[in-house]
Amino acid sequence: MTGSEEGLDIEASIMRAYLKQVDDSGLVLYPYGGEGVPKDAAYAYTQGLLALAIDNWYQRDGHKKWLEWMTRVAKGVDKMAIPVKIALTFSQKAA
Repeated sequence: MTGSEEGLDIEASIMRAYLKQVDDSGLVLYPYGGEGVPKDAAYAYTQGLLALAIDNWYQRDGHKKWLEWMTRVAKGVDKMAIPVKIALTFSQKAA
């Protein structure tokens, strides 16, 4: 964000670690359990954060590989989604 390359190697290492947590179906799995987080759990919030990080890297270097990762993570989000059929009705009276 500042143009500085300081700490970029650390940031890249963290990103590699996160990408290793993405399974074949695109879910970002927690590698080990802990208090409140079971092993191999996947959360939509984490999926979203990783998608934002992937987009950030893509905006920096424009490498097409990031788009492949984004597609994979998006498929994981799609897998997590619960389809709900919604029917809306409206009253004829103005409120």
